[in-house]
Amino acid sequence: MYAFSHYSDSDSIRADDGYNASRGPTVFLAQPGAYERNPQFGFNAIGQTLELGFFAPEAGLTRPTEADIPNAPVSAANGGPNVASYQGVRDGLPRVGGENNHTWTNSSSVQLGMRGDFNIEDRAFNYDVSYSFSQSSLEARYKTFNRERAELAANGLGGPNCTPNGRPDFDFAGEPGPFGGAVPQ
Repeated sequence: MYAFSHYSDSDSIRADDGYNASRGPTVFLAQPGAYERNPQFGFNAIGQTLELGFFAPEAGLTRPTEADIPNAPVSAANGGPNVASYQGVRDGLPRVGGENNHTWTNSSSVQLGMRGDFNIEDRAFNYDVSYSFSQSSLEARYKTFNRERAELAANGLGGPNCTPNGRPDFDFAGEPGPFGGAVPQ
């Protein structure tokens, strides 16, 4: 007979330093008209589908201009690169109140077994029968940005009564052309 077991419990507290970040990257869309149209591409531009409001006509709306979305962080007028980019949203604003990041982990396991051998008539047999059980848990409490709001804010959108592209059910992948709507038709 044999048995194995283990138990682990950990509690980590990281002090609040006033830094906050989104969980995962954010796509910053380019300002309307950021990509130059080229007659060789049917007056389309490589990258134009990454402009704010490019798919507005698909929702029955007029495609916006740069003047329609003046607060887009990536706009050259606001000191941005004027191209689509991909990065995390962060801030270093001081927060007070000692809101620490707290992580709890717990795991345990057990294995019980029997092994042996026996004979039936002239034949020898052996056996090994066991049962095992394990569990683990990880719980974390931390401050982060609301993902949907961070995406909208990164593109100068959001706030009361704002629905990007004018409809909540827009299906980018279902647009005609290669890679969904990534290449204009």
